[in-house]
Amino acid sequence: MKYRISSDDVVFEDFDGEMVVLDLGTGRYFGLNASASALWAALSTGVETASLADAGAPADWIAGFAAECVQAGLLVEAPDAPEAPLPAGFRLPTDAAPRLEAHSELSDLIAADPIHDVDLQAGWPHLPPDQVDR
Repeated sequence: MKYRISSDDVVFEDFDGEMVVLDLGTGRYFGLNASASALWAALSTGVETASLADAGAPADWIAGFAAECVQAGLLVEAPDAPEAPLPAGFRLPTDAAPRLEAHSELSDLIAADPIHDVDLQAGWPHLPPDQVDR
């Protein structure tokens, strides 16, 4: 099976081998441990799950992590997408199973769009007239 990122609202950044994935649409963000980060780097670019298994990733880790990402709305199945190669130097840390930790305490702040919620004439911080009572 192959996957792709579910929407342009899902962005991510690698911080020394651990990823943070942010869904700008919902404001939720996810912390990924090292093994989850390695799987994300592969799955999010369309690497076939069989290729990951061939590279030594435990099948149950791959399936479980992919299912969590789909359930969280981060990835979608993409069986017709072209297959991508494994990322250069792919190595799956095996000291801990992949972990996807969801955080929503900042979701209201992250999902807010203050740059676009402005009056075009008055500029920021003035709301457009139709949004003043919000």
